[in-house]
Amino acid sequence: MLPSSSLEMKVLLSLFCISALLSSGAPQECEVCMATGYSCKSEKEKCEMEEDICFIELTETSKGGKNMSIIGKGCYFSENCTSASVLVTFGQGEFLRKSILCCSGEDCREDSLPWPPINMTANGKYCPACYSESEPCPVKTVECTGFENYCLDLAEHKYLAQLASLWQP
Repeated sequence: MLPSSSLEMKVLLSLFCISALLSSGAPQECEVCMATGYSCKSEKEKCEMEEDICFIELTETSKGGKNMSIIGKGCYFSENCTSASVLVTFGQGEFLRKSILCCSGEDCREDSLPWPPINMTANGKYCPACYSESEPCPVKTVECTGFENYCLDLAEHKYLAQLASLWQP
């Protein structure tokens, strides 16, 4: 049945607008925490109005035979959030793997993270590598493993003293 008057039309339009505002106006609530290990817990906090989705991020690294993992949870923007996982091996048994899950409600659980398996089986491809605490760095060749198809050029420089001097008031 169609509205018979412009007043009925205005009332229906107003009700529609109010219901649309009420359904989308409630802020997202997410756990906000960070910890070493594979789990962190906190009470849910209200997100900023623009932050409309929760995330869980888990990073695991292995260096010098020692594994370390860090997990973080919080609020984010759905248009910028992509659930994904990545595994990068550096040779010598060293790796970095990271997984991000964009989620809401009951889907925000650590066991829902897309976690790439660590496959250390050589696949016949090779990449140049170098490991050094100082320069020059002698280049070695490492075997790629699992589904790795690309080489990564990554350098980390330690300039803590210079960085500290930049932050002095």
